[in-house]
Amino acid sequence: MNTDFLNRIKPGQLFGGLFFLTLGVLFLIYQLSDSGVEFVSLLKVWPVLLILGGIAVILKNQVTKVVLASFIGIFAAMIVFQMFTGVFGFVKNVSKIKNIKIVNRSFDTLVTHLKYDSLLKSVDLKIDVGAGEYRIGIDDSNLVSVKSDKMDRKFSITSETHDSAATVHVDMADFQINLGETNEISLIEIGLNPNPVYDMHVEVGASAGYFDFSKYKMTGFNLDLGASSMKLVLPRPYKDKMDVNLTAGAASLDLTLPDDVGVKLYADVGLGSHDFAGFNEKSDNEYYSDNYDKATKKMYIRLEGGVSSIKIARSKMD
Repeated sequence: MNTDFLNRIKPGQLFGGLFFLTLGVLFLIYQLSDSGVEFVSLLKVWPVLLILGGIAVILKNQVTKVVLASFIGIFAAMIVFQMFTGVFGFVKNVSKIKNIKIVNRSFDTLVTHLKYDSLLKSVDLKIDVGAGEYRIGIDDSNLVSVKSDKMDRKFSITSETHDSAATVHVDMADFQINLGETNEISLIEIGLNPNPVYDMHVEVGASAGYFDFSKYKMTGFNLDLGASSMKLVLPRPYKDKMDVNLTAGAASLDLTLPDDVGVKLYADVGLGSHDFAGFNEKSDNEYYSDNYDKATKKMYIRLEGGVSSIKIARSKMD
């Protein structure tokens, strides 16, 4: 071993170089291989990094510090890789779903619900959930209900009501990602009462889903997607105009809109592909549907995406 080289190089420099080099090689193999790269779970022994770092600080020998920095850099890269692939391995599985068939699954376990009050006219609904496979948009006699195919999923529903208006929060109360077991995906169904008018805010993490709101009365819609594969159907605006804000990370989004609504679309989608059939680009990132000028109801959509595949289609709705 060339000790002169080891004496000259800085431990921090070697740590950084080997960390990014190892991480890059692992992700390259992961992308090119169907089976990916697997390790015995390293997350349980992450304190070893602290131990090695402490030894490196105590020791005065430069060669020993450099060797320890090398091991720490490689080990840290492997841990980071395992964390990311634990989540994105889940997304890689759900992104292969071509036709989401949640409708054929059993949702016998009622996790929680909120009773419907017939005096209620409008609902500001906020849904914030994590990883899973979701179906939202099932008629329910309750105001909101959450069902799952597994007993271990915990959700909370809280609400505040003033006169005939309510603010409702649906949150995932308890969830842990098991990084070694990404094949089993919990299926969650969220049912809504069709009577109130909804202003909706939905935030989901690493997930797959089918959100069909075509039969609901809606004044506004906001969706924030993480690493997701999503099919979304929006209804005709309850009022003459409706604002829609969509933010997608590393996502695949199929969006269906009513064919008789005029749509103005601002799309800043960055990397990825997009298919805006029936839209004309009037200026940078700004699109208008063919029927925009003649339509009596209007929808204004702001779409922002990272590495995304986005498709917009039009459909006749009741």
